[in-house]
Amino acid sequence: MPRRPAAVLALAVLAASGAAAAPASAAPRVLRGSYETGVTVPDPTTGGLPHDTCDGLPTSRSQRRLALPSAGVLTVTLTATGDWGLAVRDPRGRTLRRADSAVSAPERLVLRRRGRGTVVLEACNFAGAPTARVSYVFRSR
Repeated sequence: MPRRPAAVLALAVLAASGAAAAPASAAPRVLRGSYETGVTVPDPTTGGLPHDTCDGLPTSRSQRRLALPSAGVLTVTLTATGDWGLAVRDPRGRTLRRADSAVSAPERLVLRRRGRGTVVLEACNFAGAPTARVSYVFRSR
């Protein structure tokens, strides 16, 4: 067999097997979801006044655990009517990030994580409608 056709054949075999292709970097993993908070009672201690923390409001908050598979960026949005707050905590209850904007405006926060682990998404009903919608997007690095 002449050299030229043998070389072309060898290149064709390599290309078909994927061996000649440059290694592709792994695409970022995206984890997304949303949920309704369930019925919560507005916090009676605020008297309808703005509030900025979920501490001490067991009947006024809704919590959901979320396992993050790797380092990355978590974006959480809360949409509701009335005054609600949003927090992300570690499993021990320490606040990692929180958001509290104008009444009936969506709450949004962004949290960068250095590694995998579990966080707790917390929606707090300060003086709003009984339910809210929480949505999240996690993009691994």
